[in-house]
Amino acid sequence: MKKIIANNVEYLTFKNFSEYGFLKHGFSTRHGGVSEGCFSSMNLRLGSSDSEENIKRNFEIFLNIFDLKRDNTIFSDQVHDNKILVVKNRNEINCTKFDGLITDLSDFGLVTFHADCVPVFFADVKKKVIGVAHSGWKGTSLNISLEMINKFKNVYNSDIKDIIVGIGPSIGGCCYEVGKEVYDEFVLKSDLYNDFFEKKNEKYMFDLKRTIEFDLIEAGVRKENIEISDYCTKCNSDLFFSHRAHGLKRGSMVALIVKG
Repeated sequence: MKKIIANNVEYLTFKNFSEYGFLKHGFSTRHGGVSEGCFSSMNLRLGSSDSEENIKRNFEIFLNIFDLKRDNTIFSDQVHDNKILVVKNRNEINCTKFDGLITDLSDFGLVTFHADCVPVFFADVKKKVIGVAHSGWKGTSLNISLEMINKFKNVYNSDIKDIIVGIGPSIGGCCYEVGKEVYDEFVLKSDLYNDFFEKKNEKYMFDLKRTIEFDLIEAGVRKENIEISDYCTKCNSDLFFSHRAHGLKRGSMVALIVKG
């Protein structure tokens, strides 16, 4: 991923998405906002104990980079499920219990929230449809990325060869320790998921990003159309908020995509 600094705000972009002029996108970092203390400084976590004024100002700063405001941006209301909201009009506000968003609307931002879980960006570069998903281990087990691909195909008649994907910064296999219940949930579906776990004493280290890539390729997405971030949010907790590194005393990043 490429690091961008605009108006003192630091965020990351994918090379494969940046090749298309109609796409604007970014994954925020901790840097460039007005929050202080454990929320320093670009805290975009709604409902945190940071001041509402700080969060509002941070959103104004970040959204302005993409020529967006709150009234032409929709935020996911995530519950670690696999439901995708098809945003059909600008008045769509009921996004309760959706971990993914998809639209063909122009100049309308889609946002998901992250602090270790995987942001997954999608675009059909021919039909100019965009999507973004929040994929924790549960959403990945429920195959939210496949649900997104199905929305592209069934709602927008996308050809899967035209879909590009960016798998963004999240906790990496180096740091993501999970219990046997998570391991069992995957390997009971297929022994092939064994490749993404490494046993460590009574726990397992889990490579969530590579699991998502595997699921996308199995669904028919071309491997060359998928870009994966090397950033681990826990290893780089000076750059990102991380639930595993900071607990609840932290902010959140956002994944944002907009069709210009």
